[in-house]
Amino acid sequence: MSGTVRYQSASTESFLKAVQVAGRFDSRALTVRASQVSTFAPIRAWTYRLQDGNLHITKFDADVLEGHLSARMDMLHLDQSPVSSVNATVRGVSLEQLSGALPASARQDIHLLGRMNLSAQANWAGNIAAG
Repeated sequence: MSGTVRYQSASTESFLKAVQVAGRFDSRALTVRASQVSTFAPIRAWTYRLQDGNLHITKFDADVLEGHLSARMDMLHLDQSPVSSVNATVRGVSLEQLSGALPASARQDIHLLGRMNLSAQANWAGNIAAG
């Protein structure tokens, strides 16, 4: 992980408006756990910037399930009413590895084979977990 942090206090601005953070994150070993799926995902690069209360992840690349994930994310107005968007692409993901990452109770004796490519876009306002 490398980057910079700058903060200039201003009585009229929130902390998120006054702080600036920018950098890059790399990891050879990261375990990702989402709901019932758990997998190992080496992150190749994650470039981020927090400025004026807005978080931008301009590059996110990770190897996942024998394939590759690329994504971008913007979270705007974090100090007020957040508005967020994500664009993601996965290429060459192994369905067999995905099947193996699911708990047996979720698979219900189904065994997946093949490869998957997927492009997705999501937009939301406020807390994503609230909906």
